[in-house]
Amino acid sequence: MAKTMKRLLPCLREKKRYLVFKVLSNTKMPIIDVLREIKNEIVSYFGQKGLADAGVQILKETYDIEKQSGIIRVGNKYVNQLKTALMLITMINEKPVLIKSITVSGIIDKAKKQMINL
Repeated sequence: MAKTMKRLLPCLREKKRYLVFKVLSNTKMPIIDVLREIKNEIVSYFGQKGLADAGVQILKETYDIEKQSGIIRVGNKYVNQLKTALMLITMINEKPVLIKSITVSGIIDKAKKQMINL
């Protein structure tokens, strides 16, 4: 008889938050360049260990090229640090940009609704 591991209690699980962001730029930025720059800035701000602790995930399937917006998943204790890291991004492909955080939600469906309303 194989023993299975018990699940963590809900109070012990890491809580997630979904941050909706918008890229403000004069030109449309390709998804690959935006995601690469966001990841590089997060790694330089958090470091490798901080990135692992924060559980940052850029949800590629949610990025909308027309609205230049997307969703990033992060642990609830690291939301403010993520906002700071996004603020530090000023250039993508030698073009000036500003990444604005729109809202933070605990449920991905609410975050997607906010993206639709942009």
